[in-house]
Amino acid sequence: MIASTKISHRSFARRLGASLIGVITVVSMATACSGSSHGAQDESTVVVGTWGGDYQKYLEQFVDPALAEQGGSPDAVYATGNDTARLAKLRAEKNSADGSMDVVALSIIEMQQAADAGLLEKLDTSKVPNLANVDEKLKNPYWVPHIYSPNVIIYNTDEVATAPTSYEDLWDEKYAGKIGIQAPQSQDFFHAAATLAQGKNATSDFMSGLPLLKELAPNTQVFASQEQLGAALMSGQVWMTLNWKARAYQWIEASDAPLAVSVPKEGTYATQFEMAIPKNAPNKEAAYAYLNALLDPDAQLGFATSMGYLPSVLNSGMSDKLREQLGVPREDEVLVEALDIADIADNYGDVVSAWNQEIINR
Repeated sequence: MIASTKISHRSFARRLGASLIGVITVVSMATACSGSSHGAQDESTVVVGTWGGDYQKYLEQFVDPALAEQGGSPDAVYATGNDTARLAKLRAEKNSADGSMDVVALSIIEMQQAADAGLLEKLDTSKVPNLANVDEKLKNPYWVPHIYSPNVIIYNTDEVATAPTSYEDLWDEKYAGKIGIQAPQSQDFFHAAATLAQGKNATSDFMSGLPLLKELAPNTQVFASQEQLGAALMSGQVWMTLNWKARAYQWIEASDAPLAVSVPKEGTYATQFEMAIPKNAPNKEAAYAYLNALLDPDAQLGFATSMGYLPSVLNSGMSDKLREQLGVPREDEVLVEALDIADIADNYGDVVSAWNQEIINR
């Protein structure tokens, strides 16, 4: 067994509160100090607000070369952090003539919130030629879809002999105490609970699942990060979770762990990650060049093979075998439905608040 990475619900809440204070402080300082300095930046650079770690590494490995191939294109500079901090920074800089980012990366819920708040530039599609190759169901006037992955049940095959087929399996008493949840990731479990509560694949009204989630909460172990959750799942500390299939792909590829996935019979959705141009981006032409490089077929395929996410373009050249590894079986594709993202984003504050107060800090 590995050393426990579980944290108490109440302890995590205290850490989260401290982290949010830090985020607010950083955003306030950035706003106060930014002035017009970023607006005077060299036009040969493009500042991309994004995640760090492997995501940044693969942006540098796959997107930067595609950007360089566009003659006269800028060099990318990465400002890394989490979604919460980036969205807070966008809001804080709303009335500034020049923001601190030329391109911003967010998950689709936060991106919809940014669009609703009037923080994003409506895209001039003529400046992103590679958009022509994007799957129509992923397109949006305000952002470029980067990568996505279906949400699935991931389980340890050494501990769970019979493959789970339903969200109801997570509520089964025989798995009490062995369900792992990642504290910052509320939407997966809210979707599952809302689906059971509504008797159909819940594409909206996630709050309808709160009563069922409160029943599940005592039977969960809480982890602060994907890495901690993955380690616990692979070791058998927990037996089952909800997550992106891309995560299962990464964990299995990295360790040959005894993990498998299943698509719940009630239906699921795909988690999407996007990039957009803030309305007050200082270097919009460079931003458009970067977004076009993001959709380069080779760059998209690189993310698929390295991180396990499905490409948003149809010309990546991904093999049928890899698509099978990263997506759901063809017979299950009908179970993957698009969320009513406007509804989810509009009510997401309530979802996160209930998650932290009723589930994490119960």
